[in-house]
Amino acid sequence: MIGQIAQGTSAEFEFQRYQSDLETPSTAYIVTDVLTAKMWPGDTQMVVATPTVTWIDATVARWKINFVPADTATLIAGVYPIRVIATRGAGIAELLRDTVEITAVPGAGVAPVVYCTYEDMSAECNWLQQFQSESEDQTGFAEQRQRARQWMDGIILRAAPSRGFVSTQTYWTWGGSTNGLAMDTTLAGYLSTNCLMLTTPQGSAIVRACACYAISLVLRAQQGKEMTELATYFLKRAYTECSMIVAEIDTNADGRAEYAIALSTTNTRYG
Repeated sequence: MIGQIAQGTSAEFEFQRYQSDLETPSTAYIVTDVLTAKMWPGDTQMVVATPTVTWIDATVARWKINFVPADTATLIAGVYPIRVIATRGAGIAELLRDTVEITAVPGAGVAPVVYCTYEDMSAECNWLQQFQSESEDQTGFAEQRQRARQWMDGIILRAAPSRGFVSTQTYWTWGGSTNGLAMDTTLAGYLSTNCLMLTTPQGSAIVRACACYAISLVLRAQQGKEMTELATYFLKRAYTECSMIVAEIDTNADGRAEYAIALSTTNTRYG
């Protein structure tokens, strides 16, 4: 890797090409050789940046790559292959094939919407912080917690009946879509607008289940058999919690559940 560049910033990297003894500078190049650089996401994807490449001293094969803010401002953070070639007439020589890492900077992104906090995760696994990657993870494993919410919403949607009644303090007719295999859009709307109750005893179980699921995602990304086994343990805990939960939906913020869905039941229309 030639180095790291923060999104939308300038950077300069200098290089020199040597002969086979790795000590004597190459004399194979002349100042009129045209240098070009291309960055791409990998494989045969399209070029995403073409930083400027210029000779420092062509007679001893010294050259540099200059990145201006526009080269990296719109790139997603990550590692990109970079290739530099020298062209003389119809001849092309490859000077460099390496990678460069683009690092994230503060932006206008919206924080993920979640059902559990990092503190909830830490309560179940207080040594988890050591696995947070500065370059790949958001603070408090926010991305994993968002995936845990999506997982929980999916379980609730699969458990909801496609027609008939959902049990609450009394019976309420389930007014959602019953069209084919499509999941209920009414219930999905309630979930997306945060109508799931999380402060009741049932809600606390949902929080624990999501925390365990998020922990399993973090551990699954680590290396080693022990981490895999721990990830499996927390995933099983998450599903065990779910098997005893009745998800309560408060559609009008009055503190009372209008709908309650037992997650131990699966609507076989959805699998």
